[in-house]
Amino acid sequence: MTLRQVFSNQRAALACALVASSAGLAIALVLQYGFDMLPCPLCVLQRMALCAVALVSIIGLVLPGSRRAAAAGALGGSLVGAGVAVWHLITVYVPSEEATCGPGLGTWVDHLWVTDLAPWLFAPMGDCIKDAASIFGFPLPAAALCFFLGLSALLAFNFRAAKR
Repeated sequence: MTLRQVFSNQRAALACALVASSAGLAIALVLQYGFDMLPCPLCVLQRMALCAVALVSIIGLVLPGSRRAAAAGALGGSLVGAGVAVWHLITVYVPSEEATCGPGLGTWVDHLWVTDLAPWLFAPMGDCIKDAASIFGFPLPAAALCFFLGLSALLAFNFRAAKR
């Protein structure tokens, strides 16, 4: 199967989205538990976007009649993740009182039902500015943005190609 066929096949694109979002969550957990990089509230929101992409992809793979809607939902989740990553970058590199993930957001995220369901994955324990991390000089929020934009491009191309 060529790359073009993968991009135009909804099942293959949803499978790629599922694998990519699962890999993103695995990387986040390795960074948290293996390298003690505590997730801030914006990191947790990006994890929630990854979970949404994974869940919608699973639905699309299990229920063939819902693939188009699932692809649209996965694209939406990926775009939300990209938006949160941009917000994260602005918060870290243009710190101001307006651009913050201060105690209000942290408290809000900490009180979501998913935080109680899986605190090991969704509990915000870090601070967006103090705990800003980078790998090989590349900031993690920028890596997350590239990841979400790549996933969005795959899903958008697939959505467009499958429409024909």
